Amino acid sequence: MRRESADAALANAAHAADDGFRIPAAVVNALLEGEQPVKVWREQRGLTQAALAAKAGTSKAYLCQIEMRRRVGALQTLRAIADALAIGVPDLTTA
Repeated sequence: MRRESADAALANAAHAADDGFRIPAAVVNALLEGEQPVKVWREQRGLTQAALAAKAGTSKAYLCQIEMRRRVGALQTLRAIADALAIGVPDLTTA
């Protein structure tokens, strides 16, 4: 009975601390395979480059350069992209 109480307490604590954010397995797998994070998250959110660029307030050409790893992206731009994708800036950086 004590074990069940301890397990229930752990489960309740985990549930209370849960922010509800989950990273889909397809995203995790793509990132582990080395795909560019902005592109992976954009596709997971179902956005075109034009739509994400508009939401982030940048040009489609600049976004394309970031996705193709021709440019890193200014921090301000990465913040805007992260906000548009509802993720954090660290989620856009490659390891």
